This record gives sequence, structure tokens and C-alpha cells, in this order.
Amino acid sequence: MKKSLILAVALIGLMLLSVAPVYGFFHPGPTPSDDELSERWGPRVDTIEIHIYGSQEAEYEAFFAQEIDFMDWPLLPSQLDELESADPNMETYARAFYVEFGLFEIDINNQRFPTDDVNFRRALSYLIDKAYFINYQLAGLGHVANSPLAHNPGWYNPDCDELYTYDPETAAAILEANGYTDKDDDGWIEGPNGEEIVLVFYGRADDPNRSELANYFTTQLEQTLKDTSLGAGIDVDLRIVPKSECFQKVMAEYDYHLYTGGWSFGRDPTTIYFLYHSSMCFKPEPYSPNYPCYSNPEYDEAVEGMLYASTVEEAKQYCMEAQLILMQDAGIIPVWNTAGYGAYLSKWQNVVCNAYGTWNWNTWLNTYNPEVGQQGGIVKWGFMNDIEALNVVHSEWVWDWYVLDKIYEGLIYVDPYDFSKDEPWIAQSWEIGEWTYEGEPATWVRFYLRNDVYWQDVPPKADRVAPDGTPILPDGATDVLLTAEDVKFTIEYIRSIPDAWNNDLVSDVVYCEVNDPFTITVYYGVYMPLWAMHWAAGLPVMPKHIWEKVPGDMAREFDPITQDALQGSGPFEFVLYDKEAGVIQLNKYTRYFMASPLDAVISVEGKAHAPIAPDTSLTYNVTIYNNDVDDDITADITILLDGTPVQTYTGVTIPAGGKVEYTDLSTGALSGGYHKIEVTCDITAPDWAADKDEWTQYELWFTIPEDLNLDFLVDIRDISAAGRAFASFPGHPRWDPKADLNDDFLVDIRDISAIGRKFGWHT
Repeated sequence: MKKSLILAVALIGLMLLSVAPVYGFFHPGPTPSDDELSERWGPRVDTIEIHIYGSQEAEYEAFFAQEIDFMDWPLLPSQLDELESADPNMETYARAFYVEFGLFEIDINNQRFPTDDVNFRRALSYLIDKAYFINYQLAGLGHVANSPLAHNPGWYNPDCDELYTYDPETAAAILEANGYTDKDDDGWIEGPNGEEIVLVFYGRADDPNRSELANYFTTQLEQTLKDTSLGAGIDVDLRIVPKSECFQKVMAEYDYHLYTGGWSFGRDPTTIYFLYHSSMCFKPEPYSPNYPCYSNPEYDEAVEGMLYASTVEEAKQYCMEAQLILMQDAGIIPVWNTAGYGAYLSKWQNVVCNAYGTWNWNTWLNTYNPEVGQQGGIVKWGFMNDIEALNVVHSEWVWDWYVLDKIYEGLIYVDPYDFSKDEPWIAQSWEIGEWTYEGEPATWVRFYLRNDVYWQDVPPKADRVAPDGTPILPDGATDVLLTAEDVKFTIEYIRSIPDAWNNDLVSDVVYCEVNDPFTITVYYGVYMPLWAMHWAAGLPVMPKHIWEKVPGDMAREFDPITQDALQGSGPFEFVLYDKEAGVIQLNKYTRYFMASPLDAVISVEGKAHAPIAPDTSLTYNVTIYNNDVDDDITADITILLDGTPVQTYTGVTIPAGGKVEYTDLSTGALSGGYHKIEVTCDITAPDWAADKDEWTQYELWFTIPEDLNLDFLVDIRDISAAGRAFASFPGHPRWDPKADLNDDFLVDIRDISAIGRKFGWHT
């Protein structure tokens, strides 16, 4: 794999913060609990009203005065103490503990004596009382980490918990058994051959917790060991210095033994490849991701298996194995994951607590105030900082994305309690396959999109323009479906902008093929099946009808707020931003595709996409999910084909959190042309859901491959489309995979001749 790709993907894994759900609905009270429940429908509230305070302290004061319902930042220890004293049973102020995606560890130089000795490193691993450090230095705001993936329950190997418990005597015994003793009676141990040992230890001066970790561990090495049967300590040259000096000495020159490191991770476990695979140590070249220079062929084999796995199950097997090898080798010493307490007013129900605290995306889809009812009302959310720019292409500020992720969405849903589980969302299913690119195996991913996702309406605005003056929808736009063209546009647009915040997710896409309006295949130039799917699916899908008018090199200049062009497909619509008043308002998007507690899904066997041969009979299934975990829902269900009811089921009860299925349904032989399957669910009970009827559709195009534009006629427009792609191939700017009728990855005279032979065909 190319080094440039490796570094790009490493950047994704290490710098993007993804939602990492750990708990379920949080229940405050004398004995707080989590029931690990969430609901995939909503939103319940009518409005999110955001109030900007400018500091965490000012926001907390407003929360304590009950002027806001939710905070957006963890409580400080003093604030937690105040709430514990004022409201010990959480009758008013809920406090929910959560574990974040930040890891702090002691990095060990695996290629410098004596830390190149695995037994020496294992001894060091017994000398950190992680729980003590968290309780006394971090005031309990941390979580013991025994692997780099301790923060990620779906991928963590719990066997790592059993490897090293705090035990200085065990450390002493390991050192003595391997020849590390005080041979000259100076109070410090020497190496097996009498080598003098002084560990160069860098601590970050800019981070009090990392500085204190360095001081604490130095005391363990120099003093605590002396109090054991070993009777001698390890001499340490402790250097608490600015991060720039740490960076130079540790990551550029590799001139260290120990370093107080730290990382922020994303949802995927691939970071343990980029941080610890031997190929990621570039020594003597500077700036290695694997600056500890850890190397073990067995570990490399395991993480390579994880990286190239095509299923979650296969990836998990390799991931578990790799973690155990790394920790048995004591390649690093993980110490703690960052953690905190999220605060909200206890009257709010269905609050999900995860690695983004209590203010994560799932909470805003789920939460409601029983004093108002199961639906409706306003939730007030405090921001400690103002937004900078609500630009889906270039915004990187966390508070920008607290707003943007309510407006824009990606293709898949991540299980709120197990980060390793991908679930259908805008993409109701997907396939992963392999193709050959430049003589090497590469990955393609095909997404089958829902047919019932609508973009939020764009209001008329005569002076709405792109930065270059191009008019953008002066008459507005309504009833616009999200299609494969939007996904293709998003991928290609972001790929064309090197400084887009998520460019790395698609920089290795060779091309996209729109198979039909709701099916798209993304072809990558690398082989990483499972993770490539996550990259494409993780992009917030952009509305092509708005952004296609904005030149990519001017995207940063485009202000969707002033142009009234901040429309997505997510659960909330942007209403206003009053900078002077410090208020942002988001309203429920009433046409949101998950607005009903019922979700009807049509799946066609074989995942048929255009072109489907005329006179084909398709078998399909209909599944009705009840995404409400509390109430059974009763509905009248109708299945229609081309507008005509073919099946009707009255008084069907779908159990809470359950589903009903209608399988092996048949379309019968359908003639060439456009056809459509629809499902309607008219809810009759309970009363609160009676206005939440569900509808979905599945569109079908029956035609022949030579009908490139799916208009059910082979004519000059199809020949012209192939002509525009003539002599193109994957990666070429004019490449059109539909025109490659013989699948030889080249559009040439044979493809145009094939269209010519069908010229005049029509349904």
C-alpha cells in the first residue's frame, strides 16, 4: 500500500472524532442506571433553541438557574460537587458519567536499551496504579485503559484487563529475574551486563495531567521500586518541556525512552494498525505514526488481517488477537481514557449517554419532556462557544458540527451501544466487492438507497448566488428526493477540494457509478473492504441541486446562512442564527424519513437495480419495524404496485421494538418501463402516534443496458453519451461506466457499436 495512502488514512483515524455510544437511556436518581435503549425515530421535540454563553462557567450558571435544559460540555469537578450537594438524588439536575475517545498512555521506545527488552517493559507495566492516578489526579474523571481500544466496547479485548495489575513486587521480581539489579550498590539498577541505565522521560508541560503522570511514574520508578525486594530504583532523567520540544525529541529524533502520549480516536479500530504496525515506523526518518517503533511480525499479521477483512466478524477476530499481542509485549502502557459527567435537567426523558456525553446526536432524536407530552415543545441547549461557519465542506469547529449534524446525514447508522455494528439508514443495504485497479486488488462498495428521503425545501430567494455570482435556485426547490446523484456529487465534490475537512475519506475513490437513481457503486483504488465502506458512508450527503452551483475552489467563501441555502435531509431544519443575541434555532423537519415510529422497508431479492430486463418477475419482501421501545403500534398496512393495492392488512399490531414481515411477494412479469412498489401504514393506535403515518416506495426501471439514460428508448442521446466517454477508462475525467457495455474498462467503438445495434429500441 502506498505510504501516502497510509498516512492519509491514519489522519482519518486519529483526528476525526466519531460518536462512540457506550450507554443507553440514562435514568437519574439515587441509583443512576442505563437501560441501553434508544429509538430510531424522531425527533420528538419541535425546536432546539441554542443559547451561546462564551464560557463553560457562564453556561453552567445558566444551567444551575434552570435557564437551559442541557449543557454541551462536561461538568468541572467543583460544579459536580456543587450539584451533588444541592441535589444528591438528581431530582432536578441529572449527571451522567461517560467515557470519551481520548487515550493517554506512556509511550515506550521499543528500539533503545533497556526499553527494547520486553521483560523490562513488562516490569514497568506493573508500576502504574491507574485507578489511583485517575481518582486523585483526575478527580475520578477518567476510565482505566488496558489497551488502545479500551474506549471502544465493540472492539475491545477484555482479556487485556488481566495482564497487568498494580504490583511493584511483581515488577521487582521480573527485573531481578532478567538481570536488572543494583550491581554497584549505588541505589540504581544496572543492566544484565552492568550497563548504566538512565531513562530519558519526556512529559508535556502544556498539559497538567500529562506532567503529573510523568512525575507520578518517575516516583514509582525511582522510589517505589527501592521499597521492594529489589532494593533499588531506576534512574530517570525527567524532562517536563513544551510540546514542541517533545515533538522534536520523541517523534523526530527518537531520542527518548518514555513519553506521556495522547490520542483522539474515531469509531474504527484501524488506528492500532497505523500506530503500531512495523511499517509505520519510519526511523531514522522523522515523524512516524509508530514513533515507539514497536515491531512484532505476529502483531503485523494480525492487524493486516483486520485491515483487509471484509466482514466485522473477521475484523474482530484479528483485532482481538492484535490487542493481546501488543499488550503482552507491553509495546506501550495505556493509562486512562478521558471521561466526564454530562448534565441536563432531570425532567427530560430518553436521554442517550455516550462518548459525546448526554448531548450526542441520538439524544436529540429521542428526548422529550413528559410535562409537554411525548411530542412537541422546546429544548434549550447551552453552547460554551459560538459557531464559526456552518459550511458542510470546510467547517471543522466542534460547535459548527453540533449544528450541522442535525441538518446533514450520512448513509449508515451506527449502533448506539456497539460501535462495531453498522445499520441501515439512508442506505437501506449495501454490498462490498473486489475489482482490479492498476493491476492490484481494490474495493468497490454498492449502496442501495431508500426511495423516500426528501431534501428540506429551499425557499425562493431572488438574490441567492454562489461566490462567483452564479444564481442558485432563485425560485426555490420543493419535493426533491435524495438520490444516488447526490451521493455521487458529494463524493466527487469533496474529492476535488484538497482542503475539505473530510477529503481523506474519498481521496482514493477512482470513480462512482450511478446504477439507477437509488443505487450507486463507489470504486476505490485500494483494497480495504470494510473500512472503505465506512469512509464513503461517513460523508454527510450534500444536496446537489444547491452545491453544484458553487465552484469547489470557492466553497470556503460560500455562506449557506446568508444565502438561505442551509438545507439537508436530517431531523432538524435551520431557522435562524442571531449572533448579537447569541441564539440559534433549529426546528423539527416534519418530512424527515424517520419521523414515524414505524419504518417500512421494501427489499427486492437479488437487490435488483437498473437496468432490469423487461418481462422479469421480481420477488420482494416488506418489513414494518416499530422503532418505539415502549408502545405497541397498530396500523392498517397496504402494499401497492404501480398505484394499485395488491395486499391489504388491517389492524396489524407491531410489538414495541419489534417487526412484522411479509415475504415472498411477487411483482409478476413486468413490461419494460418504470414501475413502483409502495407501502402505506395508517396508524390507528396509540393516540399519540395517530398522526405519524408511514409511507415508502421502491422504484424500478425495466429496460436494456444500451438505454444509458433510462428513458426506455435507445436513440441518439445514448450514442452521444457514449461518444462523450469515448476512449475513457476508470479514473479518466470523462469516464462513464454505463457506456462500458462489455465491461472491459474502456469505452471504445465496440461499445458504441453495441448501442447502434439496438438503435430505435423502445418499450
